[in-house]
Amino acid sequence: MIVVNAIPGNEQSNEAYVVEGGAGVHAAPRQAGARTLELRERGVIASMGVNARKTWPPGAAERIAVLSEATANLFDEHAMAARHRPNARVS
Repeated sequence: MIVVNAIPGNEQSNEAYVVEGGAGVHAAPRQAGARTLELRERGVIASMGVNARKTWPPGAAERIAVLSEATANLFDEHAMAARHRPNARVS
């Protein structure tokens, strides 16, 4: 993974986690392509993938999908309830 322009705060923390775990590197926007070629030439992309899989807990992707779906369903329920109330705003 190549992280470009991480936003201060959570994204920078995530960037540090990925880089320190050997699952990715940082690159300036104009250097992302060159950095990708460098990683390919060094033959480290596969090992970065292995490191990424070691970094995240088993089942993390499935848990994220379930939480995302639950959040979307809550928003849908809120929106539908708001449609039945006069002058209600959906936010």
